Amino acid sequence: MSTKAEELKAQGNTLYGQGNYAGSYQKYCEAIAEDPNNAVFYFNRAAASLALKKYINALDDAQKATTLNPSYTKAWARTAAIAEKLSLWATAQDAYNHAISTLKNTSDLSPQDCTDKKREFESAITRAATSAGHKANQPWYRALPLFKQNRLQQGSLPSSGFSILGAAGVGVFVVICAPLPQQHFEAGYNQLQEMQASR
Repeated sequence: MSTKAEELKAQGNTLYGQGNYAGSYQKYCEAIAEDPNNAVFYFNRAAASLALKKYINALDDAQKATTLNPSYTKAWARTAAIAEKLSLWATAQDAYNHAISTLKNTSDLSPQDCTDKKREFESAITRAATSAGHKANQPWYRALPLFKQNRLQQGSLPSSGFSILGAAGVGVFVVICAPLPQQHFEAGYNQLQEMQASR
């Protein structure tokens, strides 16, 4: 491990503690550039991204930390928490299960702390499963069967169902002021289908 990388991490930690999340993010990036195989650096950068509400970046970094260190309980827990924020319920459940499986290898927790963490993670798994069951109430899941049945009419302005499906497919909600090509919505629909199939 590089001394310079550790110094950069320490600077990032200080900035994070001061509430300067953008500055801490930058320092963690510099630490990663010095030592790209250190899971803690990705874990810390995920925390900075989370504080900046950059959830996709946070998830990528938390998952990278688990790839570099598969027994990193905190990284699994952070991955799960971020996945919950993104409504990625299956990812959250899987990450919480991994966090539970790594608890037995965690030397910095007392047996009681391990038991408490296990209960916390099990409760989170239940919460994610419950939330996954409510996904049918989300507008893109309600618009999906209508699209499949060709019941979304596209007149002079696109149906809100098309807008919702397109937004879900690209991950950004936009206001549509003019008709968009049908292939845009089909691409969004196909991406949504892939998301459903992976759950």
